[in-house]
Amino acid sequence: MNPHKTQSIPKAAQDVRRLVEKISGKSVEQGVTERLVDFAYEYVAELLSDARQISQYLGKKEIDAEDVRLAKEMADKEVNYGPRPSKQVLLNIAQKVNEIPLPAVKSTIFGLRLPPDRFCMTTANYQTIDVANNFSHVQNGSK
Repeated sequence: MNPHKTQSIPKAAQDVRRLVEKISGKSVEQGVTERLVDFAYEYVAELLSDARQISQYLGKKEIDAEDVRLAKEMADKEVNYGPRPSKQVLLNIAQKVNEIPLPAVKSTIFGLRLPPDRFCMTTANYQTIDVANNFSHVQNGSK
């Protein structure tokens, strides 16, 4: 790495670059470092904003570590609702639901069963104008 280039890179980006290179054992492009710094900034800013709201709600004047911990916990729950159920669990649930029989159809009713008209969007929502009657006075010369 060029020493002149290193000094033009912000300290946070240098730290991130060193960390990534230490973990991966490979050098990284400048764009990767910049994006990681941007991501870290956005994440921390959002976390501190949530922590500030928690602190204000609790009537505190300053944010403490517990507010940040709670904000992080809430953010984690917002993003991840827990582990996804396995396919077998979903199949078991589906089997239990499908064991319940559907209500019987009355033998006197046939065809497509729809709810009452007030709940359907199948009726016309417009009115037509009889053009022939409205313009017949023009042809007769009357107004």
